Amino acid sequence: MPSRTGCGRRPEETLVWLPDHLNRLVNLDRRAPAVEAEGRWWTWDDIARWQDRLVEIAAENGVLLPADIAVVMENCFTSFATMAAVLSTGSTLIPLSPLKSAQSLAEELGGLRPQIVMARNQHLLDQALRDAISAVGAIGVSLGTGRAEFAEVSVRPNGRPPMKRSADADVAVRMGTSGTTGPPKRVSLRYDALEQTLRHGRNHHAAGADGKATLRSGTVILMNPPVHMAGFDAALRTMVEGRKACLLERFTVDGFVAALRRHSPRVVGLVPAALRMLYEADVPVDAFDATEVVLCGSAPLSSALWRDFENRYGVAILVNYGATEFAGAIAGWTAPDHARWIGAKRGSVGRPHPGTELRVVDDNGVPVPVGERGTLEVRSVHLSGSWTRTSDLARIDEDDFLWLEGRSDGVITRGGFKVWPADVESVLENHPAVREACVVAKKDARLGEVPVAVVELMSGIAPPTPSDLISWSRARLTGYQTPVELMILDALPRTQSMKVARGAVRALVAAATDRDGHHGGAP
Repeated sequence: MPSRTGCGRRPEETLVWLPDHLNRLVNLDRRAPAVEAEGRWWTWDDIARWQDRLVEIAAENGVLLPADIAVVMENCFTSFATMAAVLSTGSTLIPLSPLKSAQSLAEELGGLRPQIVMARNQHLLDQALRDAISAVGAIGVSLGTGRAEFAEVSVRPNGRPPMKRSADADVAVRMGTSGTTGPPKRVSLRYDALEQTLRHGRNHHAAGADGKATLRSGTVILMNPPVHMAGFDAALRTMVEGRKACLLERFTVDGFVAALRRHSPRVVGLVPAALRMLYEADVPVDAFDATEVVLCGSAPLSSALWRDFENRYGVAILVNYGATEFAGAIAGWTAPDHARWIGAKRGSVGRPHPGTELRVVDDNGVPVPVGERGTLEVRSVHLSGSWTRTSDLARIDEDDFLWLEGRSDGVITRGGFKVWPADVESVLENHPAVREACVVAKKDARLGEVPVAVVELMSGIAPPTPSDLISWSRARLTGYQTPVELMILDALPRTQSMKVARGAVRALVAAATDRDGHHGGAP
């Protein structure tokens, strides 16, 4: 079938080059409120002072800006202001996950080799991380409590000069992927790609923002940490459009509803797991009185929850689809499409954004007819311009709506976070008593899917309990990667070629769930 292309809603306009745009924004009205976080408001002047402090620290320590700057990103003012500061200097932001252990962060730094590493105090107190920062020739900057004067150098290199910057100086962010196009990795997203993605997103929704540096009255509630593309994209759009940000360190029903009542946003962004939590908590309908649109992505949204939430709260849920490799969303619903098509197309993730082509191919890479299932491929004019194969099974209908029909790689999507089974299996198989492990998804009413591990033990070694192995995993993985349940078998089911039969493992997990009545675990 021919590829399906997003059509622009209006003539292309040029977005101001991002660093210059951010510098213009902070100087429009420094006294104006910019960020609500940790129980107080921060102004644009606070962000400007943060930018000034970064420039001072770099100059004092012989680091030439732009530079490669790694930041442990949390959903707090310090991370938001640091992100703005890094991008305003034309530097490359390398987000690091706060969910990783200090040892894991230390190992990751060895491959990234930034010139500056920035983190809040509790991270830089760990000696393993401090040693890793020093070993790569970087300086470590403590972000303190949020005030610019508390951003101080706490780690210095061991007599080595600062590392040289990576070859590609036009990269805005080196973001970790979640596995849409293959095993997780870091991809380099250039400034021009981010700028065009912002513009195409505005065109897709026919939004009024024109790229000019303007402070606006609206407040955006941000809950996703900017260490992932969805959180980064939402924070960046909020900055670029000059809107105020309300940062919630994590999603809770009470915290979100309080913010909703406080700021009365017309548009909010929620992942499916959060939608379900709000719906099941029976949040009062009037909490959404000011809200017209809910943007939803990161994980599949069931048609039933989609319909029920809209009917109860009177909002339009606009689902989108994207990936880090594509610098954010590349397809999605619009308000006009929702008004016309929601009855017939609910369950789709919408139509392609301007500048994006989609096609579905068979196992040989040959495009399939309209409506047939295959593997999704994407081509974006503002990235490589070549076709990129994803790990998503999909079909595209006669009206250009994209329908996702599972994963070709077994990745588990837990409440918006993708869990790569091989990562969990590797950790379990490092236990001296584990011969082999298989990790599969189990359906969960709140989170969509959760990981469950099934293991085969070594003989002649004292056998651990399931709780022992879950604790072993939890100490070495992030919370969302940790299995919620673990089964121990005498022998894993296998195929004729002696590979683990994942289908049989899934059937065992499903049977155990039906028998024991388990329905999932913690987020």
